[in-house]
Amino acid sequence: MLLALGSAAEAGVARTWVGSSGNDSNTATNCTRAAPCKTFAAAYSVTQSGGEIVALDSVGYGPITITTPLTIIGLEGAFVSVQSNTTGITINAGATDVVVLDNIVISGAAGSSNTKGIVLSTGRLVLQNSKLRGLTTGLTVTSTHADVVNTDFMGNTLAIQTTGAGGAYNSGIGIWLCPCTTLVRINAGNFISNTTVFNENNPTSTSGQSSATIYVFQSGTQFSANVTGYTTLMTVTGTGAVPPGPGVQTYGGSSAPN
Repeated sequence: MLLALGSAAEAGVARTWVGSSGNDSNTATNCTRAAPCKTFAAAYSVTQSGGEIVALDSVGYGPITITTPLTIIGLEGAFVSVQSNTTGITINAGATDVVVLDNIVISGAAGSSNTKGIVLSTGRLVLQNSKLRGLTTGLTVTSTHADVVNTDFMGNTLAIQTTGAGGAYNSGIGIWLCPCTTLVRINAGNFISNTTVFNENNPTSTSGQSSATIYVFQSGTQFSANVTGYTTLMTVTGTGAVPPGPGVQTYGGSSAPN
């Protein structure tokens, strides 16, 4: 059977469901809880803009490309297994659209190579209570914002890569010069046994100021994110590095960049 997947923008249901017992032909009845679909992509085709997809149990739900505001919630270990030379979740949403991924596991398939967990090109991402593991690159963010909350990156070649100008910190006046075009804000979670934790690509900076695109929330005097077991903490590629150069920045709530 050939499954025709229409645009999510044309669909009209606020909540759809996927599950291990699902069938993608259930798009005909809008992927209800009683008759769920099998894959995220099928459920998305009948989910309205701003709606949500709920994953009922621990099974693989396949890759998805997201172009509208959307929430995906995994109730019990929902996962996406990424095959060689592919991306698990691609986000090409509107500039102000927010995509929320909650309690999702994204991992490289056994024996796979050149795998990307999440690629965020346009739109905003809130990634929470999730795991990205065994991938070539866990999260890629280009010229937009992502909030990473209570999420683990484990055993990836590269955990997080950003491309594009970040905010500049002016040490003379002690403030961040924002708005920040490219920004990843991290609060809680674990970064364990990644070869490289962070890469900033083309983090354009102003002379005398250090541009940065990745930030870590602080809790008191300690990082609230656990970063351990890596080979390299930070690499910088492309253009824009000014001594002391881009790097992982830390801040408390009162000085958080937007």
